[in-house]
Amino acid sequence: MVPVSALPSNGYLFNGFSGALTGTTTPQNVTITGPVSVTASFKGPASNPGNPTPPTGDSGNGLDPRRIGVRTFGSYWGAAGEQIDTTSGNVNVSVPLLNLKSRTGWSVPVILSYNSQNWRKDSGGTWQTGADIGYGFGWRLQIGSITPVWSGLSAVDHYIFTDGTGAEYSLSVNNGGIWTSQEGTYASFDSATNILHFPDGSFWMFGCTSSGQEPDSGTMYPTQLEDSNGNSITVIYAPGAGSGSTNTSGRLGAIIDVRAEPERLRRMAWPHMVFPIPPKVFRT
Repeated sequence: MVPVSALPSNGYLFNGFSGALTGTTTPQNVTITGPVSVTASFKGPASNPGNPTPPTGDSGNGLDPRRIGVRTFGSYWGAAGEQIDTTSGNVNVSVPLLNLKSRTGWSVPVILSYNSQNWRKDSGGTWQTGADIGYGFGWRLQIGSITPVWSGLSAVDHYIFTDGTGAEYSLSVNNGGIWTSQEGTYASFDSATNILHFPDGSFWMFGCTSSGQEPDSGTMYPTQLEDSNGNSITVIYAPGAGSGSTNTSGRLGAIIDVRAEPERLRRMAWPHMVFPIPPKVFRT
């Protein structure tokens, strides 16, 4: 008999064993009579009353002193892509690398971003909020994301909407499964369908969820972007760690918008990055 324990990182929750062990009790004993496989799954981040972890977003109401990204009500100065928050002093770099378009000219940017405030220390511990998901510690290349913040193993306390610049907004007002924010963003997230709606009638469908072995496990990313006229853009993400399926990580794999040509393929490639599948943009 060998004891097996599941120890979640700060801010995450143990979600159960699979394989030779089952359930959420930890530690458990496993009998070794040959090759044995045990997988421990985790989810997070978990809410910490008084010190939400990771910290909730803030457009000026004091919820999160990090103030990462370019916020709706923020004040900034800088040039050449960097924006220095005049309240916190944090440096945010946001560089749009791609501009995805629908048939009506509606567009969505893909932004490479970095913020100097990628950790936090409080009474609950030290939180590394800039985990490396494939672009370098603290760096993000994304359209946007939704992260559930859990209270216990089964209840969501609130969601965090992160835009392309890295700015985080807490969607904490729940009205029948429709989550909205009081922090300067008018987007609303339908948790039953995983669709984020915007005031102009456009919406994002979140069909990608990072797998359990990814640093951002549980974070959702948009796979279908649609304007108010029904014109759409499709995004496919690379397989996550321990998964052979696409749309299980936050790393971009392929993007298909209105300008693609079936016989042509343009690849995005960064020498310092490693992707399970080559990221590429289809122009059909």
